[in-house]
Amino acid sequence: QAFAFGQSLLSQLRGSQAGAIRHISYLSKVQLLLADCLVTSNNVHPAQAILHFQDGASTLISDLILVNSMVSDNHGTAIHFEQSANRANFKLLNSLLAFNGPSQEDAAPFRSGYGLRFESFADSLLQLQLLNSIIWGNEKADVLLQPEDLSRMIVDSRHNIYGYFENDPNV
Repeated sequence: QAFAFGQSLLSQLRGSQAGAIRHISYLSKVQLLLADCLVTSNNVHPAQAILHFQDGASTLISDLILVNSMVSDNHGTAIHFEQSANRANFKLLNSLLAFNGPSQEDAAPFRSGYGLRFESFADSLLQLQLLNSIIWGNEKADVLLQPEDLSRMIVDSRHNIYGYFENDPNV
């Protein structure tokens, strides 16, 4: 099943859980595409994200794709990708993730405010494709990697500008 947003402004969407988009799927294949979108001025619960994408244990393949989009000036982690699928693909193409800060309900030490946060809960493959994008100025860290095994991650990263990366100290 595929879901797509195109030329959208997702702004000031407030709720008790996620900000602009929260997608949890247990289908065999799932894809979420955001193209030409501006996601800004949202606030989320500290444990959630502005864009929270989670695939289920029965999912074989999942894809999260952002193209020509901007996720900035939000209160909370910009993108939280939780992987349980056998193969998951995340593509950030010609996009900006910048200046996202902690949730307004968060307190030090902050659990939110990342640009990208990846979690893997499965014996599976996570493929990241980051091309021509800027990930910068997010308050907690620009990228947080929390996979169980970094050897199960394939990264294709070209022509990007990054700020600060953080690895989970438990990995």
